Amino acid sequence: DDQCEKNIDSIGVRVYNNNEHLSPPAWYEKYAHNPGSYSRKEIDSYEAIVSGRTNYVGFATDKGSGIYTDMFLISHSDNYQAVTLNIYDQLIKNLKFNAGYVDNVRACTNGKYCTKDSDCPQGETCNAEKDKLARDVIRFGHLNEMKYQLEKYRGSCTGHPELACQKDSDCPNDEQGAPFVCLVKNNTYPLLSAGTYLQGSSVSVWDSWHDTFAKLLGASPLLDPINEVFCDDSTAYNDECWDKDQKKFQCDAGSHFYHYEAISGGQKYKLSTNMEYAQSGWQPGNITIDSVDKSEFCSN
Repeated sequence: DDQCEKNIDSIGVRVYNNNEHLSPPAWYEKYAHNPGSYSRKEIDSYEAIVSGRTNYVGFATDKGSGIYTDMFLISHSDNYQAVTLNIYDQLIKNLKFNAGYVDNVRACTNGKYCTKDSDCPQGETCNAEKDKLARDVIRFGHLNEMKYQLEKYRGSCTGHPELACQKDSDCPNDEQGAPFVCLVKNNTYPLLSAGTYLQGSSVSVWDSWHDTFAKLLGASPLLDPINEVFCDDSTAYNDECWDKDQKKFQCDAGSHFYHYEAISGGQKYKLSTNMEYAQSGWQPGNITIDSVDKSEFCSN
């Protein structure tokens, strides 16, 4: 006969505002108590990480008045029964965000299956708004991670190497009230004066993105969720769409990548990318993401 087995295990869910638009790794390292190791994953098209018994998912909601990002946490209790883990794994597998609010037909105008516009014939778009929104959330988080690494490239606080700084007043005080000192490592942001096709610039579809730019930052290279570039079939262009003779980069419609550019002699920089769901309207603050200036940077 079937018997009812007692189970005192628990599964908990919490949702936090993510007004800083941090990626799951960055949010975890900033807000988790005693953060440990984690592994990256994807849940329902959104970027996520798992650390111990907890999954962290960065997702967005389009409320009509703007787009808001949140951090979704789901975890289970310690010393769990096998049936609890099975239920938990099924919950993770079947999590759905934006259900009923954002279309995700995944079809071109002609009905062909797609997840992005470049899957469709020229001139058509892909009705996959949920996928596009999820990729934009990843892009926003990546840009913020790179901004953090770029500030750390300039300098970090003694005693708090995870804190970026450019002057001592950017650093906190120690337990005795004495200020930590800012260790200035570089007077400019990465200049990229060599090791890239175009001096002062790199894009995530070029080898220089990981061979030069990421190595200077001392960080793993973050790539656009699509990270592909399109150019004509001319033999003048290599597989990174760079014409070495004309010294120009081509990025046709459907291209998606991250672009870093040092400006004002490295005293400033610009990070840009082409969003799919929305370039602007990110809340709070009605933030607009810099798009790649094709007229200045690449031909098409």
